[in-house]
Parts: sequence; C-alpha cells; structure tokens
Amino acid sequence: MQLTITGYSTALFSTWYFVEEWGVLFDAGDGLIPALLQKSRKTDHAFISHADRDHLTGLIQFNQLNARPGFPVMYYPKDAKFFPVLEAFSRQFDLLARSCDNWGADRPGEPVDRIAG
Repeated sequence: MQLTITGYSTALFSTWYFVEEWGVLFDAGDGLIPALLQKSRKTDHAFISHADRDHLTGLIQFNQLNARPGFPVMYYPKDAKFFPVLEAFSRQFDLLARSCDNWGADRPGEPVDRIAG
C-alpha cells in the first residue's frame, strides 16, 4: 500500500503530519487546516504527542471544522492536564463540538481498535 503523507514541521512554530489513507493525524500545529483544506474531513483519529503550542495551536480550528458525532477521536497523553481544559473551552466556544464526545486520553499499553480501514 502506498501512503500519502502530508506534513509540516518547524521547531517551536508548527508540527503536524496527516496519513490520508489511514485517516490519521499526528499533532495539530498552526497551518494545518489551510494546508489540508477538505482533506482534514478524512481524519478519523488525531494523536497529539504533547502539549507544546507548536503541536496543538491548530487543534481548536481542526475540531471546529471537523467535529461530528464520535469523530475525529482525539488522543493525548493521559497525564497532560492541559487537554481537558482545552476540551472544555472547545465545547463552550463551538456549538457543534458540544455534541461530540471525541476526546480521550491515550492509555499506554492499550491498543487502538481501529487505525486503518
């Protein structure tokens, strides 16, 4: 299988990578949505590696434009206290995001049921 990987990374500014065929996003730095445009709607799972701003400044816009019931599922380190705060802000900020239960802490050692196909 040939994969289409789109991404950008400049330290302290923005980092994100999208694997189109799997519907998987790794990190959500600034510029994610303008670069992916409608392709961002193909995202089923978003994995945020850590809470540095260059890895999540595009997350609010990403969720605002792509939130739908159950998707995209967003995974983050379970010990990162910032993500529940960001989720609460997102729910207050965006009416569509209020109905989506798509935030979940990554639990080390537990498999992800569905990444591809």
